[in-house]
Amino acid sequence: IRACSPWALAWSALAAVRLLHIGCIAGCLNYFLFFFYSGFLNPNFASSAAFYKGFWAEFAAARMFAQLMILAAAASWFVPHYQQDGSPLLFDERPLAGRAVAVAVAAAHGASFGRFALRSAWKSLR
Repeated sequence: IRACSPWALAWSALAAVRLLHIGCIAGCLNYFLFFFYSGFLNPNFASSAAFYKGFWAEFAAARMFAQLMILAAAASWFVPHYQQDGSPLLFDERPLAGRAVAVAVAAAHGASFGRFALRSAWKSLR
């Protein structure tokens, strides 16, 4: 990917979204563990609301991990692939329609992740 091309910027944004996924997954799991263990440490853990409070965060972490795997597949479209004669086919050399589809899928995934992450944060903080 050539520097300062729109495709390079799309790949960089994709890498940033992947790192954001990892940070959100870690935050959700820590949130879940905090409330899960605080529910066990509470003498009345069966009736404690803290015991159940972290389950949305656990679901969110599992869903974000699945989204991270889909994002890894989409990111593979940006790396060079080798043609039959052994020469690399760079992303910038692919047909414009293929590049546009790859960027559109990555952008749609980023928007979906952002919406889900905000909704999960809102539900967890209530």
